[in-house]
Order: sequence, then C-alpha cells, then structure tokens
Amino acid sequence: MKLSKIIICFTLIGCIVAAAPIEALAASSSEIEQEIAGYTSDLDASRERSEELETEISAKQEEVGALYSEVESLNLEKQTYYEGMKQRIIYFYEERQGNTLISTLMGAGSFSDFISAVEFQQSIYDYDTDQMDEYQALIDELAEKQAALDADLEDLGDMVEEQNVLQATLEATISDKEEELSEAKAREAAEAAAAAAAAEEAKKRAEQDAVQYAMASVSSSSSSSSSVSSSSSSSSSVSSSSGSSSSGSSSSGSSSSQGSSSSGSSSSSSQSSSGGVLTKEKGVVYYNGHRETYYSQNVLPGGGLNIPGRHVAEDGTIRDEDGYICVASSDYPLGTVVETSLGTGKVYDTGCASGTIDIYTNW
Repeated sequence: MKLSKIIICFTLIGCIVAAAPIEALAASSSEIEQEIAGYTSDLDASRERSEELETEISAKQEEVGALYSEVESLNLEKQTYYEGMKQRIIYFYEERQGNTLISTLMGAGSFSDFISAVEFQQSIYDYDTDQMDEYQALIDELAEKQAALDADLEDLGDMVEEQNVLQATLEATISDKEEELSEAKAREAAEAAAAAAAAEEAKKRAEQDAVQYAMASVSSSSSSSSSVSSSSSSSSSVSSSSGSSSSGSSSSGSSSSQGSSSSGSSSSSSQSSSGGVLTKEKGVVYYNGHRETYYSQNVLPGGGLNIPGRHVAEDGTIRDEDGYICVASSDYPLGTVVETSLGTGKVYDTGCASGTIDIYTNW
C-alpha cells in the first residue's frame, strides 16, 4: 500500500508540473479562436451589407430605366406635338397666302369678327407654346430625377467598393489567425506529448524510487534479523561452555576450546554484517558512520540520472567519467563526494532511507 502511494504521489507531482504550460497554450488557442469568431462575424455582416447595397443598386437601376422610358415617351410626345404645331403654323401663315392682317380685317364682317379671328389665332399659338413649355418642364424634371438617381448609384457603388475592401481585409486577417491557431494547436499537441512523456518518466522514476525504498527497508530488516540471530548464537555458545565446565577438568578444557571457537565464529559473523567491504553476497555493511546497501541497474536502469561518462568498473560498480562511484543518499545534496567501503563516491541519486548510502552497481 505504501509503495503504491509513493508512486501515485510522484506521478501526480509530475502531471501537475507538466499541466501548467499546456493550460497556458490552451488559453492562447482559445483567445485566437475568439478573435477568429469576431472577425468572421464582421465578415458575415459586411457580406450582408453588400447584398443589401446590391439590392438597392438594382432598385435604383430599375428606377433609372423607368425614367429613361418616361423621358423617351415624353420626347416622342413632344416631337409629335411639335410636328402638329408646325402644321398649324403652316396652315395659318403659308397656305393662306396673302391672308395678311389687312385681308383678315377686310374680310371680317365686323370688327368683332376681326378681333375674334385674331384672338383665335393667338390662342392657338399660346396653347401650343404652353404645351411645349409643359413638355419641356416635364422632361427637365425627369432629367433632374435621373441625375439624382445617377448620383445615388455612384454613392452605392462606392459603398460596395468599401465593403469589398473590408471583406478582403477581414478574409486576410482570418487566414492569418487560422494559421496562427494551427501553429498554436501544434505547439499545444507537442507540449501535451512532451507532458505525457514527462509524466510517464515521472511514473517510472517514482516506481524506481519506491522499489529502491522498499529494497532498503527489506535490507534493513534482514540486517536487524541477522544481528538478533548472531546474538542468540553467542548466548547459546556461552551456555554450552558453562555446562561443559561443570563436567570435569579435561572436559572443561575441551569445552573451553569449543566455546572459544564458537565465540570466534560469532565474532566473524558480526564483523561481516557490520563492517568490511560491501559485496553482492553480503548486501549490507556499516562503514564510516553510515549504512551501505546497493541497487542494481539490472533492476533500476536509472535512465533519468545525469551521469557523465557512465560506465561499469571492474568491481561491478557504476562510475562516472572521473571514476567516482555513483551513489544515492537522502542526507547529502547531489554532487557531494562521500567515502564508501568500495572507494570514493559521488551522490547522483536520492530516495533511500536517512543514514544510508545506496551504491549503484551492475550486480
């Protein structure tokens, strides 16, 4: 249970640290997406405005076409009326040759008839003049309307051009932002992949540290058990020697000899578990005020350790380019040089119990 908790803690720490840059990149991507959405909304609005302007232009063009038709019709009517007017003028002044004002006066039955004839001719002339003026006034009015419509069409054309320029700018901006978003997404994906790799490395490292911790705990328990067993053996030897002494002098000498031998064996056993040089078979020694154990790269490859010139020495220890033995310690900072039973070492790793130097080997 403790081992799995340690692994989970290390893994969670790695994930939390890796998540920070990913969240920052995701926030940047979200901001770019919002900008793109805003520019897209402006582009849609501009396109809608362009459609409205095109509709207005079509309506104006229809009005202009109707005015052209009306002006043409009025010009035709004016021309027709003008032809009739010319005919009447010809009738009064050309076909009635010699019918001057004097002849009209002489031919009149009375002065009243004369006045009536003159007034009739004058009224026809005035009517024709008024009609021509009216036609011309209508034509001038339509021409003014047509000029106003032409001005409106020109303004609408300028508005359409402005919208076209705006749309081109927005489309270019959106394209740039989409490219920026694509790059941000790529960075986010790369960071996520790196974070996943870092999390996996953190998990492996946590597993290695937890296994190392467990191995150190097991080694400590074995050492304690060996010491207790050695003490029990020594007590048993002393008891046996005492019993032999009470049997007689010759037995006493023999028993003393046996007791001495047993005691020497016990002393040798105690020495092998508490001092001397660490070996694969010995497993645990006490040297220079610390407890020494070992961990093998065959079990914990230690891929995350930064050991320059890493190599396996003749004694099976893992050493750096300067020949220092690579060790782990929770009591010394990384890079600290310490003395071990196998030679001078340098701290490259942590995670072992306090008071313990863990020697990295190929055993």
